[in-house]
Amino acid sequence: LAFAMVNATMPLLVLLRDSPLLWVGLVAVGLCRGIGGNSSFPSLAILLNSMLDQHLGAMNGFAASVGSLVRAIAPVACGSLFSAASSISESPEVAQGLPFYLLVALLLCGLGMTA
Repeated sequence: LAFAMVNATMPLLVLLRDSPLLWVGLVAVGLCRGIGGNSSFPSLAILLNSMLDQHLGAMNGFAASVGSLVRAIAPVACGSLFSAASSISESPEVAQGLPFYLLVALLLCGLGMTA
């Protein structure tokens, strides 16, 4: 949930554009995203390994392949979403926040499926 909160507050940093608090917000968000993102993949691998009894190598390879595919597709998808929102929306704040809010929605859907 912390990752969802960080992604939801990221677009709001534009409101601090002329404030010295902008750098505090950027450092806080960057640390949370960096630590959370880098620790999520090993955590998922540990969970996957603890759930499986057989075909461990195949499943780890499949999980790594899917993770790499998503990391390759995500920048193109979020960039396209940002471009589409920029052309439709009158306000740039809405367009800048749309990819982040989509990430929050996907995260909450994933959490809902695991509960």
